[in-house]
Amino acid sequence: MLKLGVIALIIGFLLILFLTKFSMDKKVLKNFGIAFGIILMVYGLIQIIQPSDDTYIETTKTTTPHKH
Repeated sequence: MLKLGVIALIIGFLLILFLTKFSMDKKVLKNFGIAFGIILMVYGLIQIIQPSDDTYIETTKTTTPHKH
């Protein structure tokens, strides 16, 4: 998921840069595109930060109290 997060982050950032640099006649479309880019960037950050299944520490009898 890290690769997907990085790709989403880059695409969102480029979309924001592209839409803020050029003046567009349709202001609603520009605002929607910028908002979509921000949402895509946030999604990318979440995918980067969110731990995957293989990064969790497995609990053993020595790391947690074991009750019989």
